[in-house]
Amino acid sequence: MNQLQKGANAPVPTEKLTIKAVHDGANTDLSAIMLNAAGKVRSEADFVFYAQTRSPEGSVNYVEKKATGSRYEHSMTVDLKAVPADIERIELTLTIDPDTPATFAQVKNCMVSLLDASGKEVSCFAPEGTVENAFIVGELYRRNGVWKVRHVAQGFTGGLGAIATQFGIEIAEEEPQKKEAAPAPVKNKISLSKADQVTADLERKGSRLVSLQKAAAVSLKKHKVDGIVARVVMVLDASGSTSRMWPDMMQGVTDRLATLALNLDDNGELEFWVYASSFKKFATVSLGNLDGYVASLMRGEDGSSAGRSAKAPEKKSGGLFGGLFSGGSSLAAGIVPGLGWENNEPPVMQAIMDECKGSKTIPTLVIFVTDGGIDKDRAIEKVLIDASRHNIFWQFVGLGGSSYGVLERFDELTGRHVDNAGFFAIDDYRDIKDEELYSRIIREFPKWVDTVRAKGMLV
Repeated sequence: MNQLQKGANAPVPTEKLTIKAVHDGANTDLSAIMLNAAGKVRSEADFVFYAQTRSPEGSVNYVEKKATGSRYEHSMTVDLKAVPADIERIELTLTIDPDTPATFAQVKNCMVSLLDASGKEVSCFAPEGTVENAFIVGELYRRNGVWKVRHVAQGFTGGLGAIATQFGIEIAEEEPQKKEAAPAPVKNKISLSKADQVTADLERKGSRLVSLQKAAAVSLKKHKVDGIVARVVMVLDASGSTSRMWPDMMQGVTDRLATLALNLDDNGELEFWVYASSFKKFATVSLGNLDGYVASLMRGEDGSSAGRSAKAPEKKSGGLFGGLFSGGSSLAAGIVPGLGWENNEPPVMQAIMDECKGSKTIPTLVIFVTDGGIDKDRAIEKVLIDASRHNIFWQFVGLGGSSYGVLERFDELTGRHVDNAGFFAIDDYRDIKDEELYSRIIREFPKWVDTVRAKGMLV
């Protein structure tokens, strides 16, 4: 291993590289900016990041960001042989959303590594910062036809925009709408709004979620949530009274909420739980497995292999519960096999709290969908009181049901460290417009984020 000190450089002994950045603490994004001899981009296409994942000729590719709790792992690939002849430097950056209060003082144990095609580390460096929210951590550069790597560790306080503008990329900032005609487009101008970039990415992929995403973007900006990074968890009710909603309506719910998660979630995925008498955590929802996801759960699968060909299982005869109570325990049956038929919210709430508590840098938004029949008020109250000392906000959504119990009395719930829950009910989920649904879901969340930050719970 060749660990470089700040300012040091070393030859790169291989043409095909994987760049990995691993750290704990604040959420960051990895980017690469390709520069010519004048130290400028040729166009915005030379800027490679999560929403523009490939350079024009394919020499630089954004691969992924993984998040496990407060630990992040980023990766990109670079084929030095394929880099255009007029590109002399590739700047590698780690940046924090400037709309958050986080800085590199909260980025811990950071290590940036260069790996060859076999996965062997050929060089590495450990950048450190304090008040900055953006870093050029290193650079690849040509000298006399030979590629080298340098540990740069140059910090900025204006986020990725401060770095990008230095290299000739003009950042498009949102302005109040005006009646006069919009100005002509500016060359190399790019928007870094997370919601706008998610929209652009879905449009490039031809995703069926584009219209949902545009509605989500409007609501996120309206409620000043665009820029908040959160862990997003979804819970679906699979008790017997919801049988009419599975799979079609529940798939529609999942489509709409997975789109929201693409904008908020720290890794662009939706954590997914289902409950009835019992509960279970399933595979996270992403664009890759969204189609047919709910139907796959009804077949007893974990959701990871869902796809466009997924079909719902045949309905069982015998009334509302399909006759499955006959001759055995209700836990052996269920809309989702093995979960039973009853409403039992406290255990799944406790499990989610146990898994999500502890983070000081990433808040959790739990979207809990139920059709009512709530009868364990005291147990639910206890979980919410315990959870109020952790960075977890519970947004309950009533879906065409009744008897919501304590969910309708959150304003009367005492003993909590902060108000950590909201509730609204929808008579018919299919009638509510996308933008209105998103606004209701996120209306209270930013206020709660401000509250826990003020109390020092979230940094």
